[in-house]
Amino acid sequence: TVITPTYNRSYVLHKCYESLVNQTCNDFLWIVVDDGSTDNTEGLVNKWIMDNKIEIIYYKKNNGGKASALNFALEKVSTDYWVCLDSDDTFSNKAIEVAINELEKIRDDSRYCGLLALRNLPSGEVLGGKRVPNNITEATIMEITDKYKIRSEFIQFYKTIITLKYRFPIIPGEKFISSEYLSAELNRKYKFKVSQEIYCYCEYLPDGLTKNKINVIKKNPK
Repeated sequence: TVITPTYNRSYVLHKCYESLVNQTCNDFLWIVVDDGSTDNTEGLVNKWIMDNKIEIIYYKKNNGGKASALNFALEKVSTDYWVCLDSDDTFSNKAIEVAINELEKIRDDSRYCGLLALRNLPSGEVLGGKRVPNNITEATIMEITDKYKIRSEFIQFYKTIITLKYRFPIIPGEKFISSEYLSAELNRKYKFKVSQEIYCYCEYLPDGLTKNKINVIKKNPK
């Protein structure tokens, strides 16, 4: 399952959709969680559902932030694996095919909660930092950031059975919790298999969380 939380991103969501249509493997479901958008997101996604190029399920909920949208979606996941693809990100054409192949290798290995890779700029360069050395084949988020001093951004493909009991906390009056929260909690017990493949391309947009990091933190101190 590919989960995409979105809020007023109809102007860019088509790039995410097109990257999914162009996958070499169509063995996936796209769950779009509309977090209370006031633009044309609903009409756009409903058109894609009618086009029937990929399997899409659309949900709309009251605005509560990305973490609440992910919590909502995780209650709906019934596939073996899931990944969050942000509304302004795209997959490489072989992303799902390669991810499934890699995940199947660790399906029965209880040490791993899933697969981790770096996110990349459209040019192929690492987003926000440096590459994980080739000799590192497994790690936790904390090991990568603290031990190896790598502050890059990641994409994680999760084993659904392991994430069943995990959710993002909901804090009254706040709408933002780092997406790394879930990984950090899982990494208390499990590790990620590290992949050197390029799965995801990202760009920082003016209305994105990364560009507005300081204001987001001020509004969500807890």
